Amino acid sequence: MFFLKGPLVPGIFIAFFMAGTISQIAKAQSSEEFDAVSGAKIPQSMGALGDSMSAAALADISRRWANLPWNVFGILATILEYKISGDIHAVERRQYSWTTGHDQLWEVKSHARRLASTLPEGKKISFYNASLSGDESKHVLEHQLSELNVWSRQKLGVNYPEYVTLLIGANDGCAASAAEMVDPQTYHQNMVKIIDEVMLSSPDTRLMVSNLPNIERLRNVARNAGTLGGKCESMWETMELCPTLTTINDPAERIVIDERLKDYGRIIEDVVASRQEMFGDRIRLSRETGLVEFDKNDLAVDCFHPNLNGQNKLAEATWKGNWWENTWAARGKKQYDKLKSKALRQYWDQYNRKK
Repeated sequence: MFFLKGPLVPGIFIAFFMAGTISQIAKAQSSEEFDAVSGAKIPQSMGALGDSMSAAALADISRRWANLPWNVFGILATILEYKISGDIHAVERRQYSWTTGHDQLWEVKSHARRLASTLPEGKKISFYNASLSGDESKHVLEHQLSELNVWSRQKLGVNYPEYVTLLIGANDGCAASAAEMVDPQTYHQNMVKIIDEVMLSSPDTRLMVSNLPNIERLRNVARNAGTLGGKCESMWETMELCPTLTTINDPAERIVIDERLKDYGRIIEDVVASRQEMFGDRIRLSRETGLVEFDKNDLAVDCFHPNLNGQNKLAEATWKGNWWENTWAARGKKQYDKLKSKALRQYWDQYNRKK
């Protein structure tokens, strides 16, 4: 009878053990997907921090079609709901958001939809949008971060999702006069605190920080456009909608306002650059947002917030330079089209069965 003896025996057992361990590691790694260029793991969870742009306020009621009877009814219903409840969520349409949008008819090609399309079959993405209309950078610190943190801990077992988007600052510039806009030093401090909280509390999180849209250009495009039978500028005056961003026409004050908004943009770039030195490629800046050329047909009924077209433009701009841009181009687009077609067929099948 043949027996194994001596140092050969433990060596064989170690080899078998190592082979099993390596096999397990390989299986674990193969269950995860990584972008071939950036090397970043494709996330299965994401969150959004921001204001009405990320909360998609009024996105489903386009300025262009505001006078149509069904839209007038929708506008009145929204106003009534807001007046009765006093809840700003009544005007928000998060399902159409550029960041976490997930509407039934797939009308917005959001970051969440794109990421879901790059994941292996059977895997899904969980998301939470903590953005709130009217919020300034200080409000992200006061409640949005804690809200996203609570959801993430309960749903995912970690402090923050694998991927987070941040677009905040327009409301810091929303005031009755230029003198009342949030000063650059305060905005800088708030942005540093927001970013550091996410990055330090959650070592596996990647944070995409968006620069601000060109609000001055948006104002000039929209002010003479029509909505609800009148001019956009007249409605802004009636609503007293962010005078610094809409109705103040004094040339000298407009220069001050525009410069303050540019200050915010420079702060965003400087803070992200400094945090990239600390956190490496876990944080990136989306500069393209400021280059988006919104036209009057990209605006909601208030001539200020992006409608579905505008949200799609934001989604496209902020996706550029993303960690998973290569994977999206390689296979995500094609898979997205398949998933969208399948979802639409299911939607219309359900609709026809109900008739």
